[in-house]
Amino acid sequence: MLNFRFSKEYVQLDLFDDFGNEDRGAVVQQYIKCISDNKAKPILDTQHLSKLVGYTEQFLFSVSASPLHFYREYKIAKKNGGVRTLNEPLPTLKAVQKFIAGEILNDVEPHKVAKAFRKNHTLRGNAVIHRRRPFMLKIDIKDFFSNITEHAIYTMFFEIGYTRQVSRLLTGLCTLNNGLPQGAPTSPMLSNLVMREFDHTVFEHCVQNDIFYTRYADDMAFSASDDRVKSLIPFIRSELKKYGLEINQKKTSYSGPGARKYVTGIVVNERLNVLRIDRKNIRQEMYYIRKFGINGHLRKTNNSSPNYVDRLMGRLNFAFFVTKEPHFLEDMRYLKELKKVL
Repeated sequence: MLNFRFSKEYVQLDLFDDFGNEDRGAVVQQYIKCISDNKAKPILDTQHLSKLVGYTEQFLFSVSASPLHFYREYKIAKKNGGVRTLNEPLPTLKAVQKFIAGEILNDVEPHKVAKAFRKNHTLRGNAVIHRRRPFMLKIDIKDFFSNITEHAIYTMFFEIGYTRQVSRLLTGLCTLNNGLPQGAPTSPMLSNLVMREFDHTVFEHCVQNDIFYTRYADDMAFSASDDRVKSLIPFIRSELKKYGLEINQKKTSYSGPGARKYVTGIVVNERLNVLRIDRKNIRQEMYYIRKFGINGHLRKTNNSSPNYVDRLMGRLNFAFFVTKEPHFLEDMRYLKELKKVL
């Protein structure tokens, strides 16, 4: 059971509305057990939530009623063109959201096919499941975070066991413009929890048809020994529709035997590897850095990025993480030494 104490007067009336006119102490115990069984942190009411997060009820209700005033918006360029809009919560709201993600929901488990935003789950672990499978279907969910609605988030909190009032307040603290804001620390975890039933339904369907399924955020991958994965599209479209989501047709792809197959940027045809163009570019950049030095290389390529070395280090680290090839590790060590000199 939990460490905090409660009093009969402390819990708000909507909790008792949910359970009828039983003894209040027994109702609270039942309420706490229900939430604890779902591996979440029990919250008796909004006053209790305010004490947990360290902000007044008035502040929490203000954020919930007008969340737009507690975010700053900025845009970044997408790798493949276009612009991505991010909404970063202001420090006070970010602190509240970090508490929700790290303390209230930290132990609530998504479905096992959900590989993103979880401890001890990696891109490599997501990809290895599909290695050496001749047929692959990849489906992207359109505008994933922004299309997960307030209603879906409220339903998730309520089904964990929280009262209606607590569920509404938690929902308001975690949503923006009727969706999950990209940039909020709660959005990744909440997206996985909202999709838990979807993942279960799709996983069971795939098991029955000898298909392997994983989901990394909005990126779903299906692989099999024959072309039965092609028939999944209508089923997935129908299941997504139940959650107000839809397939991004532009990013849906099917590949058969002999075609290059990759999942979340990792090639899975035979052994795991990074894309050939990425390997080529890394080798080329390291060759010129060794030949001309970092400053000389940047001058020759007209590259004025202030964090070029850190980015290249990240690419090298990812390549070594995926392939375990020693030359990538040697390149990283060399780059670290040059960075010390700089």
